[in-house]
Amino acid sequence: MFTTATKQPLLTSRSMTPRVRESGIRGSSERSSSQGFSSLLTQANTLAFQLGQGTLAFGALFMTWFLFRTRMVPRTLALWGVVGYAIHLTGAIAEVFGIHIGLVLSLPGGLFEVAFGVWLVAKGFSSVVAVGGADRVQPVPSMAPAR
Repeated sequence: MFTTATKQPLLTSRSMTPRVRESGIRGSSERSSSQGFSSLLTQANTLAFQLGQGTLAFGALFMTWFLFRTRMVPRTLALWGVVGYAIHLTGAIAEVFGIHIGLVLSLPGGLFEVAFGVWLVAKGFSSVVAVGGADRVQPVPSMAPAR
């Protein structure tokens, strides 16, 4: 290998190490490969996180729809959960495709979780659940204290 300016050998016997470091042959490829690998791992972690968030939102969508249909909690609260998790799923899918709005779109689902937790601590599930429709209501055993 020759330098471009003087056409002299780049690696000489008298001072090989300084010239090798100076030329960037040694170390830069190691640095760039480790930076590339760390970037790949970071992107894989982000993708795995967003796929997990999408899976969570997809499952919670069915749970909140079940709560809406059975009327175990107020319908407005359950509907808030259905809409919130649908928005959350949309945000997770957008993040996978590189549109960075997932955090903002997860807020309605997160606020539902807080409200749902407060509701469960304060009231609990209702002991009478609608099965099949509003006209056929049958009692279901619950863990609520007897009144």
